[in-house]
Amino acid sequence: MLLQAIIFGAFMLVLCVLIHSGGTAALVRYFRYESRFAKRIFGDFTGILALSCIAVFLLCLHILQVLLWAGVYWGLINSPAITSFADAFYFSIITYTTVGYGDIVIAGEGRLLSGIESMIGILMFGWSTAILFMAVQKIWFDQSSS
Repeated sequence: MLLQAIIFGAFMLVLCVLIHSGGTAALVRYFRYESRFAKRIFGDFTGILALSCIAVFLLCLHILQVLLWAGVYWGLINSPAITSFADAFYFSIITYTTVGYGDIVIAGEGRLLSGIESMIGILMFGWSTAILFMAVQKIWFDQSSS
């Protein structure tokens, strides 16, 4: 049971990495093409607009991953604490963000998976932070060189 949970957690990590890497690759490709066009239209506000769009897009990637985990809790983990998909989503988002209020507590194999979800959430938020930092650096460099 322990080994199964770890293997399944590794599978979920791969899915989350695929979602995040696909999303960030599309984001980089899009902004590489659109930045020249947007600069002519928005001028000095291009950087703020780009950062806002990047932040919203990254949030959507995180929500997609939370929904994936919520599906696991709702469909695969038999826990009396999770009585609806809304409960599963709430538990998943609290776990993914490592807030962990403790008002919904699951037992059995779900406990180990929730710990793995927290570790994956930390990794994905670190990745998103790196993307935002890279964008700020690029905007700063572009503005200082022009």
